Amino acid sequence: MTNGAETTGTRNQVFAAPPDDPRARRPADAVELVTALIVLLLLAWAYRSNTDVDQRVLEFASGELPGWVSGTFTIVFIIPGLYAVGLIIGIAFFGHGRHALVRDMVLAGAVTLLASAGASGLAGPEWPDILPELLERDGFPSYPVVRLSTVVAVLFVAHPYLSLPMRKVGRRLMWAMVVAALVMSYGTVSAVLGAVALGAAAAATIHLIFGSGVGIPSKARILDGLRSIGLEATEVEYLDDQPVGAGLLRASIADDTAVQVKVYGRDAADAATASRLWRQVWYLDDDRALTASGLQQAEHESLMLHEGREADLAVPQLVGWGKSDTGDAYVVTRWLGGASLGELDDADVDDTTLGRCWRALDELHDAGLVHRSIDRSRVVVGADRVTLDDLAAAQASTSSQSRAADVAQMLVATSVVVGSERAISAARAGIGDARLAEALPLLQGAALPSTLQADAKRHKLSLKDLRQSTADAISAEDLELVQLERVSWKNVAMVVLTLVAAYGLITSLADIGFDTIAEEVADAEWAWLATALVLAQLTNVGEWLVLTGLVPARVPLGPTIQFRYALSFIDLAVPGDAGAIAMNIRYMQKLGVSPAGAVAQGPLVTVFSKGADILLLIISSRIIGQTVDLDDIDSGPVLRLVVLALVVIVIGVIVTFAVPKLRAKVLPHIRDGLSSVKESVTDPERLLRIAGGTLLQKILFAMTLGAAVAAYGQSLGFGEAIFVNSAVSLFVGLVPVPGGVGVGEAAITAGLVAVGVPEGAAVAAAISHRMVTNYIPPVYGWYASRWLTDRDYL
Repeated sequence: MTNGAETTGTRNQVFAAPPDDPRARRPADAVELVTALIVLLLLAWAYRSNTDVDQRVLEFASGELPGWVSGTFTIVFIIPGLYAVGLIIGIAFFGHGRHALVRDMVLAGAVTLLASAGASGLAGPEWPDILPELLERDGFPSYPVVRLSTVVAVLFVAHPYLSLPMRKVGRRLMWAMVVAALVMSYGTVSAVLGAVALGAAAAATIHLIFGSGVGIPSKARILDGLRSIGLEATEVEYLDDQPVGAGLLRASIADDTAVQVKVYGRDAADAATASRLWRQVWYLDDDRALTASGLQQAEHESLMLHEGREADLAVPQLVGWGKSDTGDAYVVTRWLGGASLGELDDADVDDTTLGRCWRALDELHDAGLVHRSIDRSRVVVGADRVTLDDLAAAQASTSSQSRAADVAQMLVATSVVVGSERAISAARAGIGDARLAEALPLLQGAALPSTLQADAKRHKLSLKDLRQSTADAISAEDLELVQLERVSWKNVAMVVLTLVAAYGLITSLADIGFDTIAEEVADAEWAWLATALVLAQLTNVGEWLVLTGLVPARVPLGPTIQFRYALSFIDLAVPGDAGAIAMNIRYMQKLGVSPAGAVAQGPLVTVFSKGADILLLIISSRIIGQTVDLDDIDSGPVLRLVVLALVVIVIGVIVTFAVPKLRAKVLPHIRDGLSSVKESVTDPERLLRIAGGTLLQKILFAMTLGAAVAAYGQSLGFGEAIFVNSAVSLFVGLVPVPGGVGVGEAAITAGLVAVGVPEGAAVAAAISHRMVTNYIPPVYGWYASRWLTDRDYL
């Protein structure tokens, strides 16, 4: 089959698809862009800090090399750039109309050159070297290696359109250029890796703007692919609704049999990974493996369809499947002649049809399968039976939670069509009250496919009302959210007075005033402050990881991050800990955790956190050695506060155990709490998550502090950052001041001064650190609390 002047054989040698392949913007490109930018910023900080790794690799490679060695690596460094230029020219003249690709490659190179100037300014005052093999520089090479980042950007933009052999050539040349840059000292380790990150970010930016040719394949390619798996198809047409990571089409094969074609294109693995990652970040019910190739996805879906037909279930009939010469994988099923629930309204769906919906689901579960992705478009109503379509997410499972999720999804889907009263009545008749009761906790947005969530919202179906109506119908309990106190002028006044006291404490320790602080802030590098802000938010990932070890139920990442912001808002808005405790218990209950287990998390987290602080403090103090100067620090007020806190704690423990009524009231709760977290400290995997999450959080807080110090022109080594952060964390935890307001700023200032940071910069960095970690997050926390409430997490 031909495509203009380009044959399929020629296309497969150089290009992976014809010029008319549709373009698509993929979630994977957004993830790649964000990840690359974070890595770029972290490496810029490492470069600016003049790390030991950079120094040692540079010293190792700076020795005199034999002429033939240096000449060889110089050529290796130059060739990838020539290849990238040659690729642009070759595609422009011999690409058979691929002018959009040429535009993308040129723009990627231009974006990289401009971004290199900004990245160089972030890491240091000097401009980057474009021709390092011709120019000599005293001291460190520049950040990043511009030519390398440009080559990476051009090749990454072109790779989706090139055949696999061509992509392999590009990747090998790129990594050869990385090695050559290190051997020839054209860049430090951080500068070289930063160049790769910058190039990847530029390519992802271009793909997000213009789309990339790894989306839905063209009709010509699909016809070729179907022919290669033994199916002659005609009259191929795209369907209006397209899933993520695959294409859906209607076609006719031999004897005019109508079929549905699902094609997993070359980007299927990336799209599926991004979709599954997104699902695992935000929702409770997706525990599939993150990575799967297009062929693996086709094999899985075909197996589910085959198992369904073998059990005589109401699922589509598999016609064929396989992988084509173009690299696409196909699943072909017989076209379902009925209408989906999404195409029907209340009058079209009688009680018999509703009963068939539940019968189809019940039979699926009896066969040991779960659907996991039910919405109105996947429930197809035929003349005498209801078919459950699209088993891409189905699994062989007898898990009660997975089955309960299916029940919740079917109840919502039918409620959108016929209303909650008829839907609940049909569900009770179809599967019984006991199974409906199991589905109650999953009648929330987190357990529904995104399409069904949007459907329910569009039809103004309240999941909270549906859950309450279901609970009333089957006489089950549904706990109400504890009401929290609103922000009052008293709270605002308390925060203002605390900040005034904080200023007095800081200035008493550092002996400087607002004028010095203002001068430092005015000269701050805002890019580093932005980096500190980003790093501070990433510490919430550590909190989530700790929670996955503490809680036996599945803990979604996205809502948990939102929950951490909501807690930061409540901590400032509601006096004391009552509001935060109530929110924490309610959120844990939504995840299936008992109240005792939720309450017991606090002490266990504190033990791990302080234990990590002590361990890191010991290790970092050995690393930094004698660089800490404590002579100028007045520790009198600090020690008095610590002693006072310890005295209060000891008195509280003695009184509790000495008074029988208090002992009888407190000890049972302690026993219940210890029992609920017993598995957390006896299961090695969960224990590792708690320890790993705690360590990740401490490291990110230390990196945040390092970025805050860098914003004021000072350098803070990684060991010093760990030392100061650990010491401050230990100290603030012993001082009975809510949120550590004032005390945290003073302690950070004292710690930074002790490791050699000038007083003015230390105070400014301390305030900046506390702003990005403690005072800015609550601003977003108000929205986060509303978001969680609207989606029934609170």
